Amino acid sequence: MPLLGWSEEDVYVVAERAYSLYLQGRHGEAAVVLEGVCVLDPGNRYAAHALAAVCLARGQAERALLHLDRWLDGHPADREARARRGEALLALDRIEEARREWEILRRGPSIPEARRFQLRLQAASAAWPAEATGNAGLR
Repeated sequence: MPLLGWSEEDVYVVAERAYSLYLQGRHGEAAVVLEGVCVLDPGNRYAAHALAAVCLARGQAERALLHLDRWLDGHPADREARARRGEALLALDRIEEARREWEILRRGPSIPEARRFQLRLQAASAAWPAEATGNAGLR
């Protein structure tokens, strides 16, 4: 539910503008707009995910991790956010923490983001054991 008297439609229009900026490669501006959306509507899943994605695209994995941790505190079952969190951890070379995220993800239903994260994790770790690929639930 948006704050400060903004309607959900108002927030949607602003988020749509952020997406347009992102598509134009104007990631810094998109991040500023998305941060505003997150303030106006803290429960806006799209804005939380998009802000993390923009941060990662800008090479700001630590910042993405901060936003994802904040989101996951209130939404621990959000598998897409967890997969993106794993990708942020990989960008920071925090392989063991990323593996722990993978262990959580591999126990649940398949989502494309988890598969992408799995492939990135495998690429990041030459010592990744074949039996730990956890293909169950990710095919």
